[in-house]
Amino acid sequence: MEKARQKIPTTLVDKLKQLDRLVEQYPTSIPLQACAEILKVTTPVLRCAILEKQIPGAIAWRQSGKNNYGYRIMTLPFYRWMTGQGPVNTAAKKEAG
Repeated sequence: MEKARQKIPTTLVDKLKQLDRLVEQYPTSIPLQACAEILKVTTPVLRCAILEKQIPGAIAWRQSGKNNYGYRIMTLPFYRWMTGQGPVNTAAKKEAG
């Protein structure tokens, strides 16, 4: 007897569609504000998470002599993290293989 398929909740389907639109709009890197919106956090919270290395594919840097940081969120690692599709760190994948 075949198991009954579970229906994916509508809210999750809507969230995945929102993520797909984000990736189509920003295929290389995602602006902080757009990423914060999909995560439902403020941009200051997102900046802290990036500095604490909590967002896969996100980097922060500070130029010498400057007080502020620059931020970048790479689309592919972020998408893979959000969808749970395999490893997000290619260096870890190379070490394992």
